[in-house]
Amino acid sequence: MEREARMLGRKWSRLMEHFAEGHEVDPGAIDAKLEVVESEKESGRLFRFATTLWSAPVSRGFRTSYTLLGSGSVLATLRN
Repeated sequence: MEREARMLGRKWSRLMEHFAEGHEVDPGAIDAKLEVVESEKESGRLFRFATTLWSAPVSRGFRTSYTLLGSGSVLATLRN
């Protein structure tokens, strides 16, 4: 996790743009989209960033990862 935190640190500002503050969220206006995570693309960086920020356990060894986006903000990260 420390290695990922260092790597993501250089992109912190740009990645934070994908996260809304609580007062910015209108639940009725969320247009959710499930995105398959590709590790070497922006979706992979966003997934790693979210799982580094959030205190949710992330298991290794799953085949597919997803990011649930709503109106441009990350709502959840999932692994299958």
